[in-house]
Amino acid sequence: MKSGKDWKFRTEVSPEPLRRPFSLHDQILTLGSCFAEQMGARLAENKFKVFVNPTGTVYNPIALHRLIKNACEKTLPDRSRFVQRDRQYYSLDFHSSFFGSSEDDLYQKLLEWNQSIKGMVASANVFILTYGTSWVYKTDQSAEPVANCHKLPGKFFSKHLLSPEEIQWSFSNLHQAITTLNPKAQWILTVSPVRHLKDTLPLNAVAKSVLRVACHKLSELDNVCYFPAYEIMTDDLRDYRFYEADLIHPSETAVDYIWELFRDAALHKPDLEILDRWEKVRRGLQHRPFNPSGSDYKKFLQQLDQELMALSSVLDLSAEIRQIKNLLSELK
Repeated sequence: MKSGKDWKFRTEVSPEPLRRPFSLHDQILTLGSCFAEQMGARLAENKFKVFVNPTGTVYNPIALHRLIKNACEKTLPDRSRFVQRDRQYYSLDFHSSFFGSSEDDLYQKLLEWNQSIKGMVASANVFILTYGTSWVYKTDQSAEPVANCHKLPGKFFSKHLLSPEEIQWSFSNLHQAITTLNPKAQWILTVSPVRHLKDTLPLNAVAKSVLRVACHKLSELDNVCYFPAYEIMTDDLRDYRFYEADLIHPSETAVDYIWELFRDAALHKPDLEILDRWEKVRRGLQHRPFNPSGSDYKKFLQQLDQELMALSSVLDLSAEIRQIKNLLSELK
């Protein structure tokens, strides 16, 4: 078909390089929604030093900020926020993966978690925060939004919409607390592309727009950047084939695509070249031979071993090197 028109059926998002690129040697902490876990998993696969979402899934910014700030400032867990369900105790300030057989058991576990997260915060160079929604739930007893409703009846909660200013104020408090512990840290903010259909599509759009305004204002700070994961999903990949069957979560292909754009925008060029080399080796490690006892397979393993050794000066590949050495020893 020749019409003389330059047909274009897709708007590609090309993220700007971050003002402060990070490196393979930086310690990274991902926090927030389930998208933070997906990106954290990609970082781990690529041999970054990363703590992947140790808070568990937390969708709203206020609850997330409060969790980390309280740990940094050694604020004790609030027993008045403990609830019981199915003979287990939970805290409204924590994800449901934190539970205890009694109030004292839960309290002790949360104290231990506070200590561990404070250590992560003190050692991390890069904080990646992913916000899921600006709709929050509160109880009649507290003005503080809960992190998780723990499947309690809806009558115990009232629903509220955060304002961009509330998110900015909450982030500023967290930023100040962490700067005291870790003055050289840098921050990367993202809005989760996961759709909250239970809020309805119109209210999901409202929630995301509030988050986006807040992130825009916060990214004006010197050590805070915004990465457009949400825009990549909704504008660049605006097709249902890039969603899982639930039409809510990005597919594996979509997450891989967003990851590649993220690493290209966030990393120094020499580190990108190292990751490209590692990706080829990683695919080789996943290879399943047609003839595992043949000479061709042995030669393939020897080549992999050489490539792993060459990369081991910049990446921790000790487990992979042991794996190849074991396979080679079995072929002797």
